[in-house]
Amino acid sequence: YREYYAENIHYLERQDYYNLNHIQILSEFKKLNIGANILDYGCGTATLSFKAKTKRNDLNIFLADIPEAITKNYAKWRFDKYKLDYTWIDIPKNEKLLCKSKFDLIRCHDVFEHSFYPLIVIKFFFDHLKDEGLLSFDYLEIQKVHKETTIESQQYRKEFFDFINLNFKYIYSFKNKYVVKKK
Repeated sequence: YREYYAENIHYLERQDYYNLNHIQILSEFKKLNIGANILDYGCGTATLSFKAKTKRNDLNIFLADIPEAITKNYAKWRFDKYKLDYTWIDIPKNEKLLCKSKFDLIRCHDVFEHSFYPLIVIKFFFDHLKDEGLLSFDYLEIQKVHKETTIESQQYRKEFFDFINLNFKYIYSFKNKYVVKKK
């Protein structure tokens, strides 16, 4: 999938349009503390984080995606153009992020079905969420694995949800989207 995202211009072109279907961060999470840390994992063009930052400059935005993705330069350009601070984190091939920050909110949509190591990622999220921190995610079940999805993502899906059920409290779910709070 990394090569697909590095070479496929349609991936960049569809990002902002696709994010129109997602709830805006500040509409969904109205009670974020001043100076809240938000990790947008698998951010793509970072549309929703960008919109949140333009409305609330006090938010500390952390953007993470694979360095090969053509969306990386676009997301960074967008934030830089408007002089909005952010921290960029490259997602390495082993998916072990090098980051010590703790987060009030982690947003991870349209990502887990592409992951080779979903259990590593969810354990990182758990370890780096503040007490009572929120995780907003989806994790599609894919019947036919192809260019953008991985076999591993589907193999570890049950273990992933077992981990969620053990370590998080469900706030709500809707159409394969989940918002959970760290226990």
